[in-house]
Amino acid sequence: MRNIFNRGGGPLYVDGTRVRILVPFKGDPGLWKLRPNSWRTTFPCANINESHGKSEGTVEIIIDTPIDEGPEKIKQQYERTLDDIKFYLTSQASQLQNITVSLSGQIYAAISRRRQRMSAHDDISDLLGIPLVVTSEALPAETPKSSRVEKTASAAPKQPQKEWDVFISHASEDKEAFARPLASALQDAGLHVWFDEFTLRVGDSLRRSIDKGLAHSKYGVVVISESFLQKEWPQKELDGLVAREFEGNKVILPVWHNVALETVRSNSPLLADRLATSSQKGLQQVVKDLLDAMGR
Repeated sequence: MRNIFNRGGGPLYVDGTRVRILVPFKGDPGLWKLRPNSWRTTFPCANINESHGKSEGTVEIIIDTPIDEGPEKIKQQYERTLDDIKFYLTSQASQLQNITVSLSGQIYAAISRRRQRMSAHDDISDLLGIPLVVTSEALPAETPKSSRVEKTASAAPKQPQKEWDVFISHASEDKEAFARPLASALQDAGLHVWFDEFTLRVGDSLRRSIDKGLAHSKYGVVVISESFLQKEWPQKELDGLVAREFEGNKVILPVWHNVALETVRSNSPLLADRLATSSQKGLQQVVKDLLDAMGR
């Protein structure tokens, strides 16, 4: 301890007790270096011991007290340090979950943009209004490339791209009770609705059809339920809609269906923070809320 009586005489040593506590953890040791947005005026003090080559290690808490201090003092300091660690880990977990949701959306957006660039030439024959004859033979140097393009009177003009007013993302468990009646009610209200039963036909590519629906729908109605939060495919559809919102437009219109706020918040803080309508209001009111949100 510091010698307050003789400043030039160096430290003053007293007998004491050192308690060393090792708390095991699993995960990336580098995450201990992150600082969450939420914080306290007190910060935990501990050493991080990494297990080389493994995603685990120990948190080493060292407590030094004078020998005349009782064990209660050590226990209080240990519990206070442990409480600070738990607080920062909880805050960090929530922040990382938000980043994970945002990151997957950015990745999906980048992949979608690349797919669009790669498919830019897929419709060139429709754009020109003439069929293209593709050949692997080398063209003579004196032959113009246009000689390989033949124009016929039967060439059909390019049809305009089909666009939907709304894409309905839902879990199959909610189709019968809510998703199908909602899709029908929106369709009756005059909206062009992308709904799997309305849009998909035998032989259609499921992934490509859904990608097209996500890309060419003005809004995405997301029916959030416990089944939705537990299934991977609806989550991928949600990622696609989140990617659309990076352009600054409101796309996602959430509808809560038999799910509690705590359940949504624990699975997706991004969705929990959104103003949503609920199936508990009744189908007619849900449709009205959605039409109002779309400016209809």
